[in-house]
Amino acid sequence: METIAFSLLIIHIIAGMTCLLAGTLAIASKKGGKLHAISGNTYVYAMFTVIITALFVAFYRTNIFLLLIASFSFYMTWAGFRSIRNKSLQAHLIDWVFLIVAAITAFFMIWTLNIVLIVFGGLLAVNVVQEIILFIQARDGRFTGTNKWLIRHIGMMLGSFIATTTAFLVTNVQDFEPGWLPWLAPTLVGSPLIAYYTRKAIKKGV
Repeated sequence: METIAFSLLIIHIIAGMTCLLAGTLAIASKKGGKLHAISGNTYVYAMFTVIITALFVAFYRTNIFLLLIASFSFYMTWAGFRSIRNKSLQAHLIDWVFLIVAAITAFFMIWTLNIVLIVFGGLLAVNVVQEIILFIQARDGRFTGTNKWLIRHIGMMLGSFIATTTAFLVTNVQDFEPGWLPWLAPTLVGSPLIAYYTRKAIKKGV
């Protein structure tokens, strides 16, 4: 069993490095271009590999922290990817199921009273509320002819990349003071990026 866990860990690391490279390329490349599409798809599939292996390792080693972070990353990646495939934003059963999982994840993140998980849990809780409102508005046909799907795609994918970068820094940056900075630095840097690209999307017409 230990051999399987070690093998999954190796796959997890390789997929994680792929996420960092592909995600950076997707952010830097021209949006809507071929390179952005290829790097974005590579990021998504590598990210799902990261999440699946993280779940196995988390259960095997009873690592609640890793389990919650993996669940957080899964929803952000899924929602961002789903926005491309479902531009109408009409929620199906699977969308509601994953949203419920996200809500449960946010609750337990905050319930742990771990400062880092509280921050991520709070962000996820806000996203859950926004998603509910979004799904209801889409059901009422308020987004016909808009690019609301693009705004959701930007926020969710960059949120997912922030979580990935956070995991990389925490794993590789040791004995850094203050200790919370590697955990929150990607959020402090990534949040303005989300705001910037969101404004650009809004200017294109929502």
